[in-house]
Amino acid sequence: FPVTIGTTYVWGGRSGHDKDNSALLSGCDCSAFINLVYRTIGLVVPRNSVSQHERAQQIPFNALQPGDMIFFSYYEKCITRVRHVMLYLGNDYFIDVTANDERSGVFVTSSEDKIGCKISDLEVLAISYEKDGKTVTVTAGTFFDDACTLGRLGA
Repeated sequence: FPVTIGTTYVWGGRSGHDKDNSALLSGCDCSAFINLVYRTIGLVVPRNSVSQHERAQQIPFNALQPGDMIFFSYYEKCITRVRHVMLYLGNDYFIDVTANDERSGVFVTSSEDKIGCKISDLEVLAISYEKDGKTVTVTAGTFFDDACTLGRLGA
């Protein structure tokens, strides 16, 4: 798999390391990471986070399985727009591909570190919080029809 933990974040990028992991290519962003992960198991999913969110089936947080996604939408200028997506690993951990003041690249993070709470026990479809004067809404989604499909991504 060309994108690994530590790969450089590049907005709009869609590559990681070469085949023998010796040379860093351009890097990737969050939605490209999701696209590449699903391509490795033969599923074609949209390239950008807005289209991924539109196509995903919304699920409550307590139904999350490895391979599902967490979407972050921001309310700005009178509209709510999906701006970020992460891949769920299980046990409230995610693969996050982002660039911010704290760190940049592909790394593993917990829901407590990212949004301040454990989300796997929540029986709701969305949570919202304020960050930097903006309302952030977090939702969960899946591209799988049921929990048995490919064991989500764990099989």
